[in-house]
Amino acid sequence: MELVSRNVALAMNSSPTAYLHNTCAGIIGINTYKTPVRILVRGDDDQTEHLELVFGHQKMADAGASKLTKNKDYGEVLTEGYTTSAQVHPAP
Repeated sequence: MELVSRNVALAMNSSPTAYLHNTCAGIIGINTYKTPVRILVRGDDDQTEHLELVFGHQKMADAGASKLTKNKDYGEVLTEGYTTSAQVHPAP
């Protein structure tokens, strides 16, 4: 369940994309599932960096994104006790 909630939060906090045009109520065709998706970092500095889903074959620079750094927290603390922070851990 935790994985589902993390993916939903990541999707909701990602920028809209033309790759998902006309999919707000569901996906009918298989081509949408064939679209490459990456998790990349967007933001100007440590204060605004956050994780987003990036669709398609765009180069990172063209997507305004960069690679993740292992063991780094991303996001920002909204209020005490609540956070949007996510940490990237090395794969087992």
